[in-house]
This record gives sequence, C-alpha cells and structure tokens, in this order.
Amino acid sequence: MGKTILSKVGGPIQTTVFSQPPLPTQPHRALHMCAFQLALYSLGLLNRVTPNWRSRNYSSQVTWIADHAMEVGAPATLFLLGTWDGHLTPTEIANIADRMSRSHERNTVEAAAQLALSCLKHSVALNPNKHQTHPN
Repeated sequence: MGKTILSKVGGPIQTTVFSQPPLPTQPHRALHMCAFQLALYSLGLLNRVTPNWRSRNYSSQVTWIADHAMEVGAPATLFLLGTWDGHLTPTEIANIADRMSRSHERNTVEAAAQLALSCLKHSVALNPNKHQTHPN
C-alpha cells in the first residue's frame, strides 16, 4: 500500500494524483512520509506472522523502506527512532543509520546518530558479518 501511495503522489510513476507546488515532479512530502509509515507498519504486520523474521538476511520491503528513509531524510529517521523495534532487525536499523549518516543534511545526520545509538541495547544481535555498506 505504501508503494502504491507513493506512486500516486508523484513517485517514480508519472501518474501524479497529488503534487505540491512549485515542483510538481517531486512527490508531496507529507504523503511520501505517509507511504513510508504505511510500508513500515505493513512490515511489522508481516513480522507478526513470520516467526523467524529477526534472523532474516534480506527483505525487498526493508530495502524499499531504507531507500525512502534516505529520500525523506530527518523526519523518516526520527520516525524510525521511535518505531523500529518490532519492525526492523538491529542489523537492518544499523545499516539504515549508517546510510543516513552520509546525508548532506545536518538534521538527518544527527537523527542518524540517535538511530544508531538506539540499536545498542540490542548489540548482542548485531553481527558485523551481516553489515552491508551502500555507496552514497
């Protein structure tokens, strides 16, 4: 549902239903954030029926969430700060925080630092061999 909303509000598909002036080629930020939140919560629902989700190695939905967190920036990072536990694994959140820390926006970098610190309480679950760096 999150992906559908994003495409309708000006994401990668050109069928924009909502756009915010003055740049109609960019997605509406509030609706982009809504799509991001829906995707995160849908992943949480999927986790409820997948008993081994805490040991997953890869999820295309997590990749989508990470990509859009990067696009949205600090608001998405701060949202993850309060909601990631139960939706994302500590390794996934550490990878997202790492990506976000390379942002050119100071607010996003500061939020990424807070996000990285939030996974320390689960440090026993962090596996340095699972860490994937993403060039940005």
